[in-house]
Amino acid sequence: MRGLIRSRPAAVAALALGALVGCARAWDFGNRAGLLSDVTALLAAHGVTPRNLDCRMEGTTRDASCSFRAPAAEVEALARALALEQVDLAADSRSPLFRLVALAPGRCGARGVPASGAAGRPASLRLKSGRAFEFLVLFHADGAEEACLFLSYAYG
Repeated sequence: MRGLIRSRPAAVAALALGALVGCARAWDFGNRAGLLSDVTALLAAHGVTPRNLDCRMEGTTRDASCSFRAPAAEVEALARALALEQVDLAADSRSPLFRLVALAPGRCGARGVPASGAAGRPASLRLKSGRAFEFLVLFHADGAEEACLFLSYAYG
């Protein structure tokens, strides 16, 4: 009986970890279709037709990331249309967007890739459906066809 009691905390911890991982996967699965639809709508509204669009929710938060390919000119026009601000990536940056770049998941936050973004639920991130993004950070190197978005749904 004593061996059972000693192993119970480890079993409870293992079950909790399994549930947490399972919840994150369920959250991603349950919200991915809406995310794909919303990101496609945002991109299309600004003349971007993404190829290989791959979106996923990050953990059980409102944050998400999407990687895609599109002609560099379209991605650069998107940044201008959304009025994205270039993010200073210097280690001592005081840019309020710098923190968001630091939080970006590995697939978006590749070191050295230029980033631009908008935060504070700007009008440019509102969708026709009524939903909105609280922030959006675009990772895109000049002339490249690969891009990645780190974004978060707004509350309300």
